[in-house]
Amino acid sequence: MSAHTFSFYLPGMTADDTRVSIAGDEHTHLKRVLRVRSGETIRVTNGRGLMVIATVDEVQDRATLARVTAVESDAPPGRRLALALPLLQRAHFDAAVAQCVEVGVTEFVPVHAERCHVRVWTPALAKRVARVAVSAMKQSGRDWLPPVRPALDVERLVATFDGYQSVVLADAGGEPLAPGAVRGHTLAIVGPEAGFSERETDRLLAGGARRVALSRQRLRAETAATVLVSLLSLPG
Repeated sequence: MSAHTFSFYLPGMTADDTRVSIAGDEHTHLKRVLRVRSGETIRVTNGRGLMVIATVDEVQDRATLARVTAVESDAPPGRRLALALPLLQRAHFDAAVAQCVEVGVTEFVPVHAERCHVRVWTPALAKRVARVAVSAMKQSGRDWLPPVRPALDVERLVATFDGYQSVVLADAGGEPLAPGAVRGHTLAIVGPEAGFSERETDRLLAGGARRVALSRQRLRAETAATVLVSLLSLPG
């Protein structure tokens, strides 16, 4: 991907900045991988809705200096689309996070379910997932970095339902979900590979979750998450 379309992450950037200094890993990638040169155009985001266009002035040893020439966007998402994702094995969880960032999720809620393969959510896991989210944000050109919330069990997840206008649960027993059929702030829930337990499913439904079917085939959890977020992201 060229530097003209690749976004660089600078969390401290504000809309008032007329110049930016890109250092650390972002500078290394810009200089050594993309080989950006003075005079080239790049995009820079703070991950909170601000995306600017900038012209590179100088690529130094430890930082790249650039002038902001235009503000492309400066607003958070108009709609919350949270994904409650069970603690999957590393490769599957990372794939779900990366793909769902690309298609439009605005936040992640890790879920401790009874049938999860991974039993413990650690600070190290949270940091790794955050890095995956940053990479996917830049790759897809988004200006919003979905935060990774603290992990919840099903009971505490249900307690958050009041914060959303819609709560949908991927479940083969539900009705097919049409693109754009669900509007407003939405919580999307996907179960672990072995599914939620009967007790957990009953609790989610009693709390107000709506079952939605995604496919005639059995989907991996990370595939179900991507399909669900994609359908919920599409306009009606």
